Amino acid sequence: MRYFQEGRALLAHGVGTGKSFELASIAIEGKARNLHQKPVVAVPNNVFGQLSRSIQQHYPNARVLSLDPKKMNKTQRHELTSKIATGNWDCVVVAHSTLDKLSAPKQFVDNQLQKQIWELQSVIDNQDSQGTFTNKRAQQKLKNLETKLQKRL
Repeated sequence: MRYFQEGRALLAHGVGTGKSFELASIAIEGKARNLHQKPVVAVPNNVFGQLSRSIQQHYPNARVLSLDPKKMNKTQRHELTSKIATGNWDCVVVAHSTLDKLSAPKQFVDNQLQKQIWELQSVIDNQDSQGTFTNKRAQQKLKNLETKLQKRL
């Protein structure tokens, strides 16, 4: 598969051609090949159940944690976050609505914001033409990232 060779792949086949199976294979086989520690697959809410069943069907011995968005409250989110962190899961399947409710550690998010700021500042510094539309947009994005980081501190 292209993913294992290049580290990325576009799954854009037609309906019913095996995208779910391919995604499951990437997650499970990637874990088996030590390419991932804990693959997390985020899917639209309407596909969540289908993908969870597909993974269990194709990999019956896999340790799969499915975070059902219908069964999530604040207490369960904390419990499931701990399960993700401490468990040896072959794959974690989450719905988009659930993913929005799980938070990353503050320091991790702050570091990612700082990294984006540095990268964007580098792009702005290396641009030849000042005042172009792209440069103005980049500067606005930089300002927004800096504001977001300041609010978090």
